[in-house]
Amino acid sequence: MFQHRGGTVVGRGTYWNLKNGEREVVKCDTTLPGNAHTRYLKAPTLFMVLMGPVIGFFYVLILPFVGLAMVLMLVTSQISQMLYEAFGRTAAFGWRPVEAYLMSRKNKKAARRDAQARGLEAKADNERS
Repeated sequence: MFQHRGGTVVGRGTYWNLKNGEREVVKCDTTLPGNAHTRYLKAPTLFMVLMGPVIGFFYVLILPFVGLAMVLMLVTSQISQMLYEAFGRTAAFGWRPVEAYLMSRKNKKAARRDAQARGLEAKADNERS
């Protein structure tokens, strides 16, 4: 049996806590820490010795892809930064978020006429004086 629960008496060996990944090395018969909900896995020594080269093979197999992904991310970020610097400053947008256009067209026209009329009145007053 390879699976054990916390609080049970086990023999010599190495036990891995499946919840947090910690390793418990037991040198003589003792109880495993934790309660009945804590699960431990005991892997035989021969199995772990044989798994070393397999894990190493997958590490060597995956490592070049990790390197390529890192280089691709670096190149992509540099290109996007250069494009932003080149086009981000030259692009002009008509949207100004701090301005609010609450007057309708009719009100704008009326306000413009009133301002012109006031300007003409002020001009006439200046000419009379």
